[in-house]
Amino acid sequence: MHTNNQIINIILISFFVCFVFSNTLIVPEEEPVPGFPGYREVRVLERKDKNSSWTIKEKYYEDANGRRHDVLPETDMKIFNRVEKPILKYKVKTGDNLWNIAKKYNSSVQHIKRLNKLSSDVIQADWLIQIPAEEYIRVMDLNELWRRGAELRKDARLMESITSFKAIIDKDLDDDLSSQSQFQIADIYLNDINNYTFAIENFKKVLENYPHSEEAKKSIFMLGYICSNYIESYSDAIFYYTMFLEEYPNDDLSYSVDYELDLLDSLNISNHLKK
Repeated sequence: MHTNNQIINIILISFFVCFVFSNTLIVPEEEPVPGFPGYREVRVLERKDKNSSWTIKEKYYEDANGRRHDVLPETDMKIFNRVEKPILKYKVKTGDNLWNIAKKYNSSVQHIKRLNKLSSDVIQADWLIQIPAEEYIRVMDLNELWRRGAELRKDARLMESITSFKAIIDKDLDDDLSSQSQFQIADIYLNDINNYTFAIENFKKVLENYPHSEEAKKSIFMLGYICSNYIESYSDAIFYYTMFLEEYPNDDLSYSVDYELDLLDSLNISNHLKK
């Protein structure tokens, strides 16, 4: 009779041999992904034949319960690392349910399910799940608003998209995400709705409310570009382009600004304005 451990070893060896001889090899990392407890990277290697070298065919992530994920949860949240103790690791016990776990740790069933990619309320004993703390729940809500805004814009539901991005700004929980949301609103008015007045108004809001952000730099350029190329307000274009060069003389975009100013100069715009 084989012991349970012997049976498991036999299965694992058979699994390994099967994949190696089919020129495919699954290699899970031993250490978890930094910043994502319970998740580890899994690489699928392949080769043309036994004399060829292995190459990476695909990569994905596996959680503590063996479920596959093509992307890590919440990867696009810049404020993840600034939240203290955002997630609690919890091993499910017999008799547990999500409602009791959420109540015990001041969390919510909805956020536990979202964080652990659970499609139902059913959980099993010995599962290792992640429980978001109250502050991280706020992060998740911001992330959901951002995702919704991006998806609505992709579906051309533009005013709903703007509403979603405005909700992030109104919550006023993170300047980085708020400045990005304000820039998104301006960009929607410019490129999707073609309302240049509202686009200018919202790019100016980026400058006023988030003057030290990356989006402020891009907004100065966009204000100059709109004034020069869309509404023919050349004096304003020169004003914003000059501001850009003064504040960001070594930025990559400065080459584009120089080009725009040279173009205005070639049209004698500058001399015309001086008169």
